This record gives sequence, structure tokens and C-alpha cells, in this order.
Amino acid sequence: MNYYRKPHRYKKRESVLKSKFFLFSLAGFIVLIGFIYLLCLSPFLQVEEIIVERESVEEAPGIFAVSPEIMADVKVLAENVLSKKFLFWDTKSMFFFDSGSLEKGIAEKYPELESVKVRKKWPDKIKIELARKEGVALLSTEEGFLLLDSLGEIFDTYLPGGDLPVLVKPDYFLESKEAVVSEDDLEKILYIEKSLGSLGIEVDNFLLFSEDKLIIKTAEGWEIYFTLQKDSDWQIAKLNAVLEEVVTAERRGNLEYIEVRFSNRVFPKYKD
Repeated sequence: MNYYRKPHRYKKRESVLKSKFFLFSLAGFIVLIGFIYLLCLSPFLQVEEIIVERESVEEAPGIFAVSPEIMADVKVLAENVLSKKFLFWDTKSMFFFDSGSLEKGIAEKYPELESVKVRKKWPDKIKIELARKEGVALLSTEEGFLLLDSLGEIFDTYLPGGDLPVLVKPDYFLESKEAVVSEDDLEKILYIEKSLGSLGIEVDNFLLFSEDKLIIKTAEGWEIYFTLQKDSDWQIAKLNAVLEEVVTAERRGNLEYIEVRFSNRVFPKYKD
């Protein structure tokens, strides 16, 4: 028996190079390469200028402008953070610039700075703004005077000549890196100095003797025993009263100290 066999037709295969998958993949690869080039190597996004500015301040005791040396070094630090290597090419792409890392690095290297702001100015500039801390008090040491900020932390050396209050703390170790005095206690000390000034009492220094005893040495040579653990206004009021009613101007020259820490009584002590 003869059977008729229908001839088999073979479908012609489409070239891989012409397939939609290949063409889409190729297009995607080209777009990806172009995107990477734009981000990493394109001249359009390469940083051309690093601008370092400092806060404009009127110099006064404890307040100084950021030095030109710090500004120049900050610019070098920014250059180091900015410069990267992409495969075989050097790049200063704005896209890969880590502003947060630079801010942290500058703050760690220069504790005398109050604030560091790093901003990207698209498409090709970096702006860095620096502000220096304000000294509110001094710590007297054997090596000299050190500036304290409002948190009671040391941040710089200081040459005497201003009118900042001077603190003395015999048991303080510079290597400890701790605050010399708490923010709250420092605020009280600054208030006390201002209040004593209104009474005509010039302070030479504040001795942080213990937790409950602050020895205030006056420019006249006598001392006041204060405590930061009780109301400062009440102690100042008691001091003012005893100076007006008990310790006459003639007797102040022979005064050793006045104790104002306890109850309602004030104890003036004269030199023997």
C-alpha cells in the first residue's frame, strides 16, 4: 500500500543578532555604559572648584575667625575625599563625592570648629562652610590657659589678655578628654560672675574645689565659698546683704573669706 507523505517544511531560524532579546539587551548595555560614563567620567559632572568659606566674626576674647591654615588644609582634605579611581581612570565625579564623610573628618581633626557644612553645588562645585567655637571660659593649667566652649569642653589653647572667667580644677587630667565642668554648672558659674560684677566684685578665678564647694577668689584677694547645688540668687543676695551691713569697706582689706552656702546665715572670716 502506498502512502502519500507530505513533505516537511523547516522553519528558517532567525539570526541571533537580529532577535529582539539581543537587540534589547544590546540597547540596555549601551544605555548602562552611557549612564556610568555620565556619572563617573563625564566632564559635565567633574568637580571643577572647591570653595572654603569661614564665618565672619568680630574677634573678641574667646572668639576668633577660622585661620587661613585650617581653610587651606580643609581644601586638601576635600581633594583627597573627592579623588577616586574608576577602573583605569581618575575621576572627581560629583556623584560619588561623600560630603558626610568629609564633614566627619574635618570635625574630628579640628575640634575648635563649631560647625562644618559641606554642600554640593551642581554640577561642578563643592562649598564648605566653617564656623569656629566661641570660648566662654578658661581652664588654668601649669602649661597655660585652655579655652572652654559652652559645654565645658576644651577645644583650644588661649593667650591671656581677655576678660573670660578663669576656672581652676586641680584634679582634672587633660588626657581624660572629659568635660572640665558640666554644661549646667558652667552656665551657673557664668551667671554668678555676671551677678558679682553687678555688685562691684571682680573675680580672679573660680576654684572647682568639690561637688558642693566652689571657691571664688576675688581680685581683692579674699574668697567667697559658694555651692552650685543650691540657688545661686539666694547665695548672692546673702553675700550682698553681709557686704552692706557687716563687712565695711575698711574691714574688706582684712577679709579672708565669706561663707554663703549654709542656711540663712553668712559667715565672714577675717585674717588673724
